[in-house]
Amino acid sequence: IFNRRERRGLTKLRKQLHFLSIEARIKNKICLMVHKCVYDNAPLYLSELVKKRPPKPSTPRQNEDTTQLAYDYTMKHKGAFKVAGPRYWNSLPRQLREEETFKARLKTHLFQEYYE
Repeated sequence: IFNRRERRGLTKLRKQLHFLSIEARIKNKICLMVHKCVYDNAPLYLSELVKKRPPKPSTPRQNEDTTQLAYDYTMKHKGAFKVAGPRYWNSLPRQLREEETFKARLKTHLFQEYYE
């Protein structure tokens, strides 16, 4: 691509091609799987790992964020889907989590987060 022989300066090329970094691609895949779990499009064995956070009693109903997920603080493996999924999902903006065009908007959000 671009007739380049050396491996230096690949960040600029990835940015031009709109490629995500490896870390961003992992986060993208996990967030897509969590999105399917939240909206009941995932297999049962994955959906059972994702639990919605119970609403706070002090929060008014209209401001309540219904897309927040419960976070398992007791697990030792932070890379496990049960831990990483809710952590990445809750780090996304609320508007993005509720978006109908989630997949495209997620990639744009991660691209901006990692390259800008």
